[in-house]
Amino acid sequence: CFLALGQPVKALECHELIPVAAAKLIAPHAYESSSLITLEEARARFDEAIEIAWQLYQKTGQRSFAERAFALTEQARAVLLLQSMAKARRDFQLPPDIRRQEQDMEAKIAWYQQQIATEEERGGPESAQKLEQLQQELFQLKRAQLRFQEQLRKDYADYASLSDELRFLSAGGVSKLLREGQALIDYYLTDTDAYIFYFNKTGAFSVRKAALPPLFRDNVLLYFTFMNSRNLKPEDKAWYLRMSYQWYQLLLQPELEADKSAPGSLMIIPDDALAFIPFDVLQYESSTGDTHWRDMKYLLHKLNTGYAYSATLWDMQQKISQDHRSKSSPKYNFAGFAPSYGSDAPQGDTRNVHIPDSLIYDIKSTLLELDKVHALIGGQKFPGPEASEQRFKEIAPDCGILLLAMHGLANDEHPELSCLLFGRPRGDSINNDVLFSNELQIMQLQADLAVLSACHTGFGKLHKGEGVYSLARAFAVAGVPSTVMSIWRLHETTAPVLIEAFFKHLKAGKTKDEALRLAKLEFLKNDDHYDSAHPFYWAGVTVSGDLCALDFSSGRWWWLLAVFLVLGVVFYFKGMRNEG
Repeated sequence: CFLALGQPVKALECHELIPVAAAKLIAPHAYESSSLITLEEARARFDEAIEIAWQLYQKTGQRSFAERAFALTEQARAVLLLQSMAKARRDFQLPPDIRRQEQDMEAKIAWYQQQIATEEERGGPESAQKLEQLQQELFQLKRAQLRFQEQLRKDYADYASLSDELRFLSAGGVSKLLREGQALIDYYLTDTDAYIFYFNKTGAFSVRKAALPPLFRDNVLLYFTFMNSRNLKPEDKAWYLRMSYQWYQLLLQPELEADKSAPGSLMIIPDDALAFIPFDVLQYESSTGDTHWRDMKYLLHKLNTGYAYSATLWDMQQKISQDHRSKSSPKYNFAGFAPSYGSDAPQGDTRNVHIPDSLIYDIKSTLLELDKVHALIGGQKFPGPEASEQRFKEIAPDCGILLLAMHGLANDEHPELSCLLFGRPRGDSINNDVLFSNELQIMQLQADLAVLSACHTGFGKLHKGEGVYSLARAFAVAGVPSTVMSIWRLHETTAPVLIEAFFKHLKAGKTKDEALRLAKLEFLKNDDHYDSAHPFYWAGVTVSGDLCALDFSSGRWWWLLAVFLVLGVVFYFKGMRNEG
């Protein structure tokens, strides 16, 4: 109505109430699926709001309208992930017995969700009857959880509703998150256009609207498929290279050329289908089909790249990382897990978890990968049968860095069935060596970094606005501020080389994004990998979240400090006795 009356500013003000309304609508939802429906319905109204802000910015040139457009994009994405992370941080403030009650309830809910998803995949008359019973039991458990949470609001004054706690980052706060030489590029996609927001450390800020090419999303999925195909036909390779250059021109080139500060690192906040493009492989110059894969003009040669779900979430992950550094060192600076799936592994029944036997085969290279990383940085290692789910649950909460070199299975239809395999599945017990994503996300982890050297850990079901429901997302919910993951299948020969090189550069003091970039460049330049230079072998490994360097000496310095303090006290009292 305000638009019809020629009052676009009033129209924008109305649209800016959408996040408030959406938060109130999802607050009473017992099921995340209901919240997702509400948020997806609100997405179309966000599209309208951002377009109004853009038009006002174009008409007036006032930066405030561009900033309001950016604020709307922040409120339109990853809201449920932000709520989950805020809830996990808040719950640490609850009394231990109350927190245990809540965890027990969450564990039961996670079990029911897995069982329901398994029966839905299995299908058939027996499953239909069992499914109805499980759904009724889960509904009652969800009702009990809502009553429990309502009682907590009454008993604890600071137990506010999550919708009241969420604080979204404004455009003015982005530059504070950036390190020297780093820029941030943020994408918001509608059906027809891309809104591109760009920030650098000096405070520069720009917004651009670009029309998406026809069939853009279909082509992104085809592009993703090509990166999973090592043997392309010449015509396929030519198309792939053409897209790589065209998308660089569409998505990055104007911003990078206009930034006179010439950043060396780029934080990327993708949206929609862009979540499936590793920006490393985009070409800043066109290449011909006869150019060898390792000689192409990849963005990798120019910039370190990292990823985040939103600027607000990146801010929260940086704060989590700072919290970790302010506390004493964890009990274990590093713990690595590399299970066996062969004859020496405990044999179980995969039917109970609906995982085909063909997907569970031994990976010999993971044990060597674990040995090399452990030799490099020390800590604890759990090879073969020692790498059980139960052991992980015991050790992981007290670790600074986690390495999981194992099978990862993504389920893009039922994300709760995405899992890490700590061995062959064993029966129906809770610790059956299959760690499902919703089990993982209710853990309380203190790690600064999780390196998921497992297939498809960054892949999963894409919910428009909320992002990809992946195993990496589950680690973020569990409190890990930074994750190295793979958005497709890892090659068992080349992946360990990348991971070892990543840790080498990380130990040398490099930031996580630079350490990963250097590892990839080393891989491409090595003549031993000449035949493995296709992006399939290296481009799928990405890093998300807080990208700061890690201090590998911190644990030793705490130990030395404690020793010096004890010696100081001993000499002080010895001196006092001598004087007496």
